[in-house]
Amino acid sequence: MQRQLVAEIPNTGLVVTFDKGDSLDVHPIQKQEVGERFALQALDKVYREKVISDGPVARRIIRKETSTEILFSSPDGLKTSDGEEVRELETASEDGMFRKVPARIKGKRLIIPIPGNKVSTVRYGWKPYSRANLVNKMGLPASPFIMD
Repeated sequence: MQRQLVAEIPNTGLVVTFDKGDSLDVHPIQKQEVGERFALQALDKVYREKVISDGPVARRIIRKETSTEILFSSPDGLKTSDGEEVRELETASEDGMFRKVPARIKGKRLIIPIPGNKVSTVRYGWKPYSRANLVNKMGLPASPFIMD
């Protein structure tokens, strides 16, 4: 719902903070980093400075014969914050049960090595507190998502 409002209301942005919280308290404890993300949003959306203020946002699911791909809006591409494999990515098949899956990054896409006809839903970072690690080149985290 928040992403929908940002798309409809001018001069607004979305700041992802789940990576700065605590497993026992969803409110971010690393206030300086969260404040810096809000400042980037203000510089970009209000003051119209040329800064990247948004982390990657999943835009489209692409179903292929040998893989499922998630296309992101991210002008500078994707990476992981720690150089490790992408975490907190899950898919569900027709049975509706979510399972962790591997993925590789290629430019602005996550490539999941599961045929598109075997995946009904993909979700990422779908918890109040997450160890998700997908970011853009500036280190801004990807927004959690669920796609059918």
